[in-house]
Amino acid sequence: MALILDIGIGNVGRLSTALSKLSLPFMAISQPSPTYKDDFLIIPGVGAFGDLVSLLSSTGLDSFILDWHMNGNKILAICAGFQILFETSQESSIPGLSMLPGHFSSFSSLNCPKSLNVGFAASTLYNSTVATRKSINDNISANNFYFSHSFCLPTSSICELPYTSYYTSTKSNVSFVSALFSGNIYGLQFHPELSHRHGLSLLKSILSCE
Repeated sequence: MALILDIGIGNVGRLSTALSKLSLPFMAISQPSPTYKDDFLIIPGVGAFGDLVSLLSSTGLDSFILDWHMNGNKILAICAGFQILFETSQESSIPGLSMLPGHFSSFSSLNCPKSLNVGFAASTLYNSTVATRKSINDNISANNFYFSHSFCLPTSSICELPYTSYYTSTKSNVSFVSALFSGNIYGLQFHPELSHRHGLSLLKSILSCE
């Protein structure tokens, strides 16, 4: 069972459609719910960093996510949902959940000609201290996925973590983290639910543990 956080922002509808196509069981939750060891918690990815953190805090879902993580349950975080797992973002003075080390910067502050990264792009394995599941690695390495974001985790600011795989992509002259797998966290800067059949295949690999 996949639990999708639904707090009024995020691609809940698109994610629901994608999971339905894959015949994967899911439910949307808007408040803390009993946890089950085999469940995946999905933090969807549309919205501003500060707004998302504030909404989670106002509903108690920030503590719920932290407890979920500490209990070793699996998390799939997408785009803005991925970003808030880190410490800070240039987008907001509100801190993130600090589950992972790192600071997100705007593309414009990194001297990128365009401030918005939107469209399909490739990713490559940057560094890994643990073997990524073959179906996930093969899918990400061989296909392009859909991005839509103005803030990124620059490759230059990566903190080497144990048992972690980093994938990177490039926007003009800026290299940034496009995906991260660390313990029970599956983080994607891109949108698998908007990436057609390759995105669906990746969601199936992650959520079905195939």
